[in-house]
Amino acid sequence: MGNNTKPCPYCGEEIMMKAVKCKHCGEWLNQEARKKNEPVVKRETRKKPEPVAKEIGLGCLALVAAYSIPAIIIGLILHFTIPDDSRMERAIVENVQECVVDEAQSYTSLVSDDLSGLASLLLSNDVSAEVISQQFEAANDVEIERSWFWSTGKIYNNQNLEGSTVCFGILGIVIPFVTWDDFSLAEY
Repeated sequence: MGNNTKPCPYCGEEIMMKAVKCKHCGEWLNQEARKKNEPVVKRETRKKPEPVAKEIGLGCLALVAAYSIPAIIIGLILHFTIPDDSRMERAIVENVQECVVDEAQSYTSLVSDDLSGLASLLLSNDVSAEVISQQFEAANDVEIERSWFWSTGKIYNNQNLEGSTVCFGILGIVIPFVTWDDFSLAEY
């Protein structure tokens, strides 16, 4: 090493005394030169993360909407298609008439085949259906109970004071299921 050289404080190689930067390792040798020649590194400003609660809230809201809107629509359809009381009562009376005809045919078939044909002829007549309806209405009370989505029909009489559920109505459909024991044709 000569008078005009010195060792680099970073790599130890020989550099000139007046050197501002080491030719071997590329390091700046004084602070002024370093500040002047180094590129300014800007700190990135990071965005604050969105609160997770907001995302969860939006997800829950979407989930509630996805399930509740179809449920509301189905509920409204069920509510507005409940059969009216007169249809329910008519279905009960028609089902009572069928029960009477079936019961009469089963009794007459026990006696003879000739009588069962005669009984079915008499009971299929409109007059007999009207008579059955009058007797039924005189001895029984029909009550229609409506709920939000469906309705049920009950028959009350002297033999059945608590009533029997004999009809179900939903979506505009009336389903009667009257049995012989549910009604009475004689006033007591």
